[in-house]
Amino acid sequence: MASQGQGDVKRDLVPVQALSKVVSSERVEGVRNRFQSAFGHSPQFFLRVPGRVNLIGEHIDYCGYAVLPMAIGYDVLIAGRSDPKEEDAEPTVRVINVNSTYPDFSGTLSQVKRALVEREEGKAPEWYLYVFCGLMGVVEELKREGNSRSLEICVDGRVPARAGLSSSSALVCAATLATLQANNITLSKNEIADLSARSERYIGTQGGGMDQAIAMLATAGSAQFIEFIPKLKASSVSLPKSAVFVVANSLAEANKAANDSYNYRVTECRFATWILAKKRGLKIDGMWKPLDLQLELKATLDELLGLVDKELHEEPYTVSELMKVLNVDESFLRENSTIKATFSSSSTFKLRQRIQHVYSEAGRVELFRSVCQEELGYPGVLRKLGKLMNMSHQSLRELYQCSHPQLDTLVHLAQDNSHGARLTGAGWGGCAVALLERAQLENFLAVLKSKYYEPVLGISDIQEHVFVTTPSQGASILEE
Repeated sequence: MASQGQGDVKRDLVPVQALSKVVSSERVEGVRNRFQSAFGHSPQFFLRVPGRVNLIGEHIDYCGYAVLPMAIGYDVLIAGRSDPKEEDAEPTVRVINVNSTYPDFSGTLSQVKRALVEREEGKAPEWYLYVFCGLMGVVEELKREGNSRSLEICVDGRVPARAGLSSSSALVCAATLATLQANNITLSKNEIADLSARSERYIGTQGGGMDQAIAMLATAGSAQFIEFIPKLKASSVSLPKSAVFVVANSLAEANKAANDSYNYRVTECRFATWILAKKRGLKIDGMWKPLDLQLELKATLDELLGLVDKELHEEPYTVSELMKVLNVDESFLRENSTIKATFSSSSTFKLRQRIQHVYSEAGRVELFRSVCQEELGYPGVLRKLGKLMNMSHQSLRELYQCSHPQLDTLVHLAQDNSHGARLTGAGWGGCAVALLERAQLENFLAVLKSKYYEPVLGISDIQEHVFVTTPSQGASILEE
């Protein structure tokens, strides 16, 4: 990709890798053949973006706090081609999938915009709308509308959908990178991660940026401690050599863009931050995240948890109570929430529970990183990390209420047969991640099969639903 107005500034760019060393020849030929049969010519470029598993730090990225994920081997592979638009003509977009059960799309840039704006609320979005998020991020945020080239894309997504492994964000990042590649725009990995995070909000999800950051910034062999404030930063975290992480899909599917559960939690954290700020005589203007309050008060996480205990009550807050405490009207609350469409005067908000989870989970992330940095090789390190994962799941289940009965069954079974386990991803279904030693692996898989997959789901072949993972490489452009 050619640089665009960046002078001689040195930037951390998306790496270029040999296609044959990253993707199997069989998979490449499958994508190439699908592309050629649909479009009548060969693709100009290939790229890949991985999914991720979050080891600890759930639902706190949009609150400003650091998280600790790693990239996995499952990825999104894109083959693409761009062509100059005809003079005075609008650029066209054609999107296909190697999986024939997913519908194709062909239309103009205006039709792409309309598809995003007019998507049906409460219904799971069509897969190609996530591609459009990345496309529109480049077109609108980088002011490329008048200069954009027509684009043809073929997608082969191998990240399990609706499993909490960031399949949708990986697709958004891949589409962002493909659009940049097609238009000869060079951005750093950090810039692409930031752009992709903003772009995914076209689909209505108010995420915090973890998924896009790990997709772009991951390095093979280590997890990443990802910070968002004052700016996006990723630091490698070495994991115990004896550690094995197993991801198991509960097959309870969740789609955070199909309902308001995810965005509701974002709003509850915001309102809790405002009330605590008000109780301390602070202005709520510009204070959007729980971390903003911590920075303003210069308080420790333990001190903040004490403040929560003192100032927030267990019962859900009503709109009328929020109006009274914050001295605002209902329209202010609605317009500054992330649930405008479903906000009503009868809405209630569990503020104490949500922010208790946020502050305690932020502390667990710090402890997890500290143990990995200072106690690798010492006895009991896996037990300590596993205990933090167990505590995280309990908090997510009881305080954040984002688990699922089926997922809880799987997590509890995993906890009984490993050092620790928790849900990973947004929740409301999806996957569990468990920490164990390699010597435990055979028994662990047998237990999951005999006590969960066979009796609960009637599945005897679990290979498709359970996998061992190690930290993988982030996004890359692939050359033949």
